[in-house]
Amino acid sequence: SASGPHVAGAAALLKELLPDLDNARCEQILRAGAGLDQYTGGGIHRWGAGKLRIQAAIANLLTHIHATPPRTGLTLSAAPNPFNPATTLSFNLPQSGPAEVRIFDMKGREVWQQVIDDGPAGWRQVSWQGRDQAGKSAASGLYFAHVKQGRAVSVCKVSLIK
Repeated sequence: SASGPHVAGAAALLKELLPDLDNARCEQILRAGAGLDQYTGGGIHRWGAGKLRIQAAIANLLTHIHATPPRTGLTLSAAPNPFNPATTLSFNLPQSGPAEVRIFDMKGREVWQQVIDDGPAGWRQVSWQGRDQAGKSAASGLYFAHVKQGRAVSVCKVSLIK
């Protein structure tokens, strides 16, 4: 079927967000985000398990990522939370090296990101000013702060209230 490359690409996006995501859990997340309609599900004359909705799958992954504890000791917190106009993201890097902090909205779209320069293990902080990469003010709502170092990932929820 022509859907193979689309599903593979969607799985790659999910595994980029959570590198330790196993194939069974990845399939479960993709199926949970699939859209069902009159043409999907059922017998052999219908289209598979549903129509791929990657934004729904990413939002599902980010919503449930806190259930997968980080194996490496990478931790992330935000204060104040809820916040307006800025919050400080504090994270403990378990090893020396660079890291990346990203903010996602509820639909799984990346809003903001900052690369953390190579440095020693330990506590670091960055401030998110409630703005996107273009400098526009982000809307009030729930966001997911995501820190990644190598294969280690930690996520926390942050609420922007205006």
